[in-house]
Amino acid sequence: VIPTTESASELSTNFIEGSCIVYLGFHWAHDVVGGANLTYEAKNLMPVVPMYSSKDGTINGIMFTATEEKQVQDSNGDWKTNFWDKIPGIFEENKYGERFFCQNFCGTCEFSGSKDGYYTTMHWFFKDTQSFTSKDFEWCGKDDFSPGDSILECRNGVYPGEPTEPPTPDPDAKNWPPIFTQLVAPGDPIIVQPTTTAEATAMGWSKVNQPCDPILGEAWMFGGQRKIDSPMTIFFTPEVAGAAGVTSGLELDYYEYIEENLVGSYFSDEKTAEDGTYHSLAVALRKDNVCDTLAPKAPTNEPYVVVAPYMANIVIPTTES
Repeated sequence: VIPTTESASELSTNFIEGSCIVYLGFHWAHDVVGGANLTYEAKNLMPVVPMYSSKDGTINGIMFTATEEKQVQDSNGDWKTNFWDKIPGIFEENKYGERFFCQNFCGTCEFSGSKDGYYTTMHWFFKDTQSFTSKDFEWCGKDDFSPGDSILECRNGVYPGEPTEPPTPDPDAKNWPPIFTQLVAPGDPIIVQPTTTAEATAMGWSKVNQPCDPILGEAWMFGGQRKIDSPMTIFFTPEVAGAAGVTSGLELDYYEYIEENLVGSYFSDEKTAEDGTYHSLAVALRKDNVCDTLAPKAPTNEPYVVVAPYMANIVIPTTES
């Protein structure tokens, strides 16, 4: 039984207080093994977390948790295709500049044991805690709150450890792959494609209006449009503080015929563009979440190739050995 007020003795006996997040409230978690003493193991976290008002201590709603990424993208790249929160998965690892699961808690916090390194949440509220004009608007007790602020409050004053800020990238460092070229006929000039957003802009590529994909990056198309005569999309890390983004993925559109048995494992479902129907095949070129906009992504010389990362997820060895 989940108490409906924070003042209930059963709450502090069986649950541990976590952080208050604006719009949500104070989170209280229960461990199926340790009760109010969290083991920080995914398998032991009760998958329903109640949230309470910072104003009167009554229950605001509940948060369902899943120990893997449950949300998926629609054909436009938006994270809103099912009832889970409209975001990609939340990192299990406490990563600098990213949303990580321990932000729902206070004090020392480091979870382990999720299926794929992510958690997913779904919030259901019993009040209107999100409208600024609502009497139940949840602002975590901050008198100076204004819409757009991001506030995380721990009443005990002990916050989940924020990971160390990554070092500033070396502007002379080279990213992998250092060059993109395409096959040409003998004697023809080599065709070179961009490996940074600065090169892409200079060569006629433009970023398209779709959300950054955490595995592939930001999509750029030649001329800024999807066309049958330019079917390749190059993905880059975001441009941050004047630093150019670097290559992070590729996606090729196959128009008309493909092998139908590969749809859903390698090829996307059929999509429609101005030039006709097509299926896409994606290749990721970096291991990390590439959508961090708090600091420029450091170039990496580590070769990495994954085919169909959201489906077959085949890691291609980068050496014959």
